[in-house]
Amino acid sequence: MTETHTELEQAIDAARKGDVESLRRVLQILTSARVKVLLNKEWDGVSQPQPDTRMLFVSDGKNEQQPMLAVFTSERFADEFRGGDHPFVHVTEIDARLAIHRTDNGAGIMINPNADLSFRITPQLTTTLRDEIERQLQNLIKARSQV
Repeated sequence: MTETHTELEQAIDAARKGDVESLRRVLQILTSARVKVLLNKEWDGVSQPQPDTRMLFVSDGKNEQQPMLAVFTSERFADEFRGGDHPFVHVTEIDARLAIHRTDNGAGIMINPNADLSFRITPQLTTTLRDEIERQLQNLIKARSQV
């Protein structure tokens, strides 16, 4: 077993078996986890970000045309992407639901890209997750407006 620290990393490690339940567990943990993202601007992860703040997207391996939101389980995985010729050098911890919600149509999610402990979420599944998060958000807004 790879050295793991977070609950999400442990779930990703267990999902290497490929069984449906362990894959589902990664998604369940992800949607309630805090993750690291790389941004092109400094942001505290709480206040309103600057309008032109963007998160790092990577390609889906050999499919270089497929955008994948890069999220990281810890700063040690994010550090691998901080160098290079790009502006995405600001590591910020955010709620994973926010990252999923801000994912564009047609994009997937790559957890810990290029790492041994990585996990790929297809664009179709990312859309399903994003739509469910949006539905939950609308229900919350509706419930609060009725109070």
